[in-house]
Amino acid sequence: MATSTAITFAGDGPATATYVSPGTHVLQVHRANPGRLTISAAIDDMTPVDVSRLGDWTEGDVIISVNIPEGINITVTSETAVTTAKTSVPS
Repeated sequence: MATSTAITFAGDGPATATYVSPGTHVLQVHRANPGRLTISAAIDDMTPVDVSRLGDWTEGDVIISVNIPEGINITVTSETAVTTAKTSVPS
């Protein structure tokens, strides 16, 4: 069974969440409205780099595989408010 962890976003749009990558995982985000979603990553003390950008047309609810090595800082920015978000690591 997969291990799920809730992710908390701050702000109503843009809304941002930061967490440490557990390794390859799935990110699911439920949002109030469609809009851009950006996933960035960075090593400690480095500037984040965009690794995935989903455009303005992106539906409110998004599920995406995130292939970032364990221990790397991830920032997710949603152009619209986020109602719920979780990561899931397959077992």
